[in-house]
Amino acid sequence: MSNSLLIAGLPILLTERQLGDMIWPYGTVVSAKIVRLRNGKGRPVALGLVKMSSPVGMRKVFTAFDGNMLNGHHLYVSFRDWERGSRARFGEKGGLL
Repeated sequence: MSNSLLIAGLPILLTERQLGDMIWPYGTVVSAKIVRLRNGKGRPVALGLVKMSSPVGMRKVFTAFDGNMLNGHHLYVSFRDWERGSRARFGEKGGLL
């Protein structure tokens, strides 16, 4: 499994550096990119694509951010093996399902 995650619901003006700074306390960040799109209603949205050095850091990010708010925006965290196109999720005790 790849150590990549997607963070949806980010503030539109958040920078890639700010995203990396937000994530690094939970583990080593290999890369942090922001993709800006428009949703179905034409409003801008920002998605964070983060690659971390280990699944342990990914679990910490999930626990810290999924379902929480950042500057009035609800955050949603998803894990994905981008190369295989499959999704991974964590169980109640933080283990991979």
